[in-house]
Amino acid sequence: MNFLIHDKVINLPLKAAYDEMAHGGVFCGATAAFLARVYTAAGFKAWTYNFGRSGILTHVTTLVEIDDEIFIQDAYLNYEYVDDDGKLIPFFSVLSKLTDKNVPKTTVFHAKRTGFFPNTTKAERWTDTTSKDAGQPHCSPVNGGAKCEGVFTLPTMLHAHFLTEPTYEFLVDRGFPREIDYLMLFPIEIISLYSDTIATRDQLDHKVRLITENNN
Repeated sequence: MNFLIHDKVINLPLKAAYDEMAHGGVFCGATAAFLARVYTAAGFKAWTYNFGRSGILTHVTTLVEIDDEIFIQDAYLNYEYVDDDGKLIPFFSVLSKLTDKNVPKTTVFHAKRTGFFPNTTKAERWTDTTSKDAGQPHCSPVNGGAKCEGVFTLPTMLHAHFLTEPTYEFLVDRGFPREIDYLMLFPIEIISLYSDTIATRDQLDHKVRLITENNN
């Protein structure tokens, strides 16, 4: 993966940015930024939320405003938080539940998609072979690595990633269970890609800090 692609995803026109992603692959930051751009083009306000800590896992997801509520949409890990009826839970309700040590229900989507890996061995480690029609990833060489189609989910990523255990230890040291959802209570920054959403970004950031200030 090329970090230059991250900049292109943010700065190029949407179609060209998508082509860059499809050709070279991106991490969660560029994925979240691209989805925020798509929502903005569709008339919604959107931001990216970066959380975690240096030395352990970090992640960037997308926040979008719908009917005066903020919701999490995660195109990279392909999951969302829902209530018992399957309806999306607002972002700040998710944070409040996590603060109370109550992990909301998640919906994890298992559709096949394309991933870019250093080699096929790593692709196989990240593949969820338990879901329907998953199987082993289908890979072809590209840019010195492997472009693979398969089912890549959060649970398989956590199983394979070398920073998962240090992250769990970080959470336990701060009184939280060994569940990755609690990492969201450790904000790094909310990013606005457009000037007309900066003021709201500042309000969102302030509210996040108030909810999470006792966790560090």
